[in-house]
Amino acid sequence: MKKVKLGEIAEIRNGATPDTKNFDFWDGNISWITPNDLSNNNSKYISKGERSITEKGAKRISPKPLPQNTVLLSTRAPIGYLAIASNDLYTNQGFKNIVIKNANEFSANYIYYYLSSVREKLSYLGAGTTFKEISGNVIKQMTLFLPDYSTQQKIAAILSSLDDKIETNNKIASVLEKMMKEIYHYWFVQFDFPDKNGKPYQSSGGEMVYNQTLKRLIPKGWEVKTIGTVATLYQPKTISADELIFDGKYLVYGANGIVGNYDKYNHENNEIAICCRGASCGQYVMTQPCSWITGNAMIVTPNSNTITKEYLYYGLSIPVISKFITGSAQPQITRTNLELMKVVIPNNRLLCKFDMTAIKIREQLQNIFKQTQTLTALRDFLLPLLMNGQASVR
Repeated sequence: MKKVKLGEIAEIRNGATPDTKNFDFWDGNISWITPNDLSNNNSKYISKGERSITEKGAKRISPKPLPQNTVLLSTRAPIGYLAIASNDLYTNQGFKNIVIKNANEFSANYIYYYLSSVREKLSYLGAGTTFKEISGNVIKQMTLFLPDYSTQQKIAAILSSLDDKIETNNKIASVLEKMMKEIYHYWFVQFDFPDKNGKPYQSSGGEMVYNQTLKRLIPKGWEVKTIGTVATLYQPKTISADELIFDGKYLVYGANGIVGNYDKYNHENNEIAICCRGASCGQYVMTQPCSWITGNAMIVTPNSNTITKEYLYYGLSIPVISKFITGSAQPQITRTNLELMKVVIPNNRLLCKFDMTAIKIREQLQNIFKQTQTLTALRDFLLPLLMNGQASVR
């Protein structure tokens, strides 16, 4: 294993942002990546972000794109997001991009995993008063311990196999969630649930009546109620970041989904948790069983048999919830406001039919989540051992 500096084996290239006011630079067919794209990316690789640029915009950044297999490292708040470019692309100035000089001697996958193993230490390399940033020179001076190329490939292959399985699980979970959302949309938004003959209700001439509250037609016999009359809304007891326990048995949900672990749980069952303050206000999740949910989230749980938790979960959407957000400096959702949200109440037979399917899907999602947690823990355990030579490969 030899000791090298990152600047000796790679070119460190900055990203940039074209003039945001020049429409000729934006919405083209060239990938342009931001740190936020990496935060939402469930894969080791990335090919495109939320925004794209034109050829004119690309030329403003650099005469040539970052090539495939460039390691992208976010070095300006937030620091430490990593990905590998799966095609030619550009990034914004939040990155220091690592272009391997000799792909036959140094593996981009190995460099990616090496940087992943020291991710927690990267933030300490940042400097600045307004916000911390790691300079290109600091990245160049970073010391790596590299085995021979064959060993690099073997180590990367072991870790990649775990990441591939994690990515597959995430894709399966995403497909299952999308499928249930589509079923909900067809049945309870378009009202094309199966009628007694198995045909789509509204499209086949099912009787509809005008609802004054919603200002639209709904199936005959259905009702519209406020969420406050069919569900209980509350904010649980919060815990501070200092109270989190690294190896705690139970997950903790805060304003941004899972925020850590704890040695106790305050909710035994899955719960709908809506972020009720801060930048993530309005985002929501269905938590895992036996979790601690903090006071940064609003719990919404049905209190009558006219509605179910799964029906309520799939009926929510960020655009709908956003209507109940107040405050400018500090966005927030209050129980008083959210209780006024309107909910369409279908007949009990259809509600039960939807719920039976949704519960089966939820069980599959929970099993996938547990398997992914196990794989992630194994990868994170092996990562430092393989990187520092404590575990060998053959």
